[in-house]
Amino acid sequence: MDKRIEAYLAGTLSASEVKTLLEEAQTDITLKEALRQGKTLKGLLALHTDQIDLDEGLQAYKKRLHKKMKQRLYSYSMRWISVAALLVVATWFITDRATHTSPQAMPELAFSVPAGQRASLRLADGTLVWLNANSTLRYPALFGSERRVFLSGEGYFEVAKNKEKPFIVSTPTLDVQALGTKFNVFSYPRFAEKSVYLVEGKVKVSSPTYFKQSILLKPNEELDIRKGQSRLLPNTTGGVLWKEGLYMFKEQTMPEIKDRLELYFDVRIKMTKARVWNHTYTGKFRQTEGVMEILRLLQKIYKFQIRYDREQNIIYLS
Repeated sequence: MDKRIEAYLAGTLSASEVKTLLEEAQTDITLKEALRQGKTLKGLLALHTDQIDLDEGLQAYKKRLHKKMKQRLYSYSMRWISVAALLVVATWFITDRATHTSPQAMPELAFSVPAGQRASLRLADGTLVWLNANSTLRYPALFGSERRVFLSGEGYFEVAKNKEKPFIVSTPTLDVQALGTKFNVFSYPRFAEKSVYLVEGKVKVSSPTYFKQSILLKPNEELDIRKGQSRLLPNTTGGVLWKEGLYMFKEQTMPEIKDRLELYFDVRIKMTKARVWNHTYTGKFRQTEGVMEILRLLQKIYKFQIRYDREQNIIYLS
């Protein structure tokens, strides 16, 4: 493990060393995720020590958490982000001591998934959340008078029922409110397109940006927002197949597919002008097939050339 990570978390790196480390993390996915997990674990530790009286049992817990932190940084795996398990344990611990701290005073936590990955976590109320590539969820350690989380990216939610406290997913342009249901929200900052897909139950979608009155969705119905216009459609785009490692494109142009492939596989794709980009493509692919194999399969529909610069991690299409 890069020992600079421990020094960075301990606050002993110089300003120039911190700058160098963070710059390297922008291009080194493993280093970037190790830093993120280290910050998450450090935040959980600070949460316990700052918010809860330190009796002998808590001191022992603190030592165990320090040990877990070092073990996680050493045994880090990019395929699955298992820090979710630690968050569940920490949430149980906080809930068990909730009489010492009011929910409103609880700090906000963040869970991020890097490009090319997907991961799940369970919130304090029992809600299951799946996050797609390049997504971040911000949420309180304990919910107070309402259950509100903040999403940047794409997330699938299986909401724990609680009629007294509706569950709300907030994005910069949408609020999705549910009582107990399963739904998917697509809201990446880099995409003008937004969508909410309801699997079961009911949700109410509000957005001063796109429409004046709230919209109620029925199961298997999708609220699709493109070019500032919203419409309700039966879902035909694969729903939440991404959660199972499947990506589906339905009548999408290559520029649209390019953006998704960059998102899913952490690669840059550059395209030169070609008439084939005006055609639409339809297909279903497994994440494990990889970006090059997906492009080769699409290449069979309308011919184009592929060149991959592995050193720069750039794919050129012409």
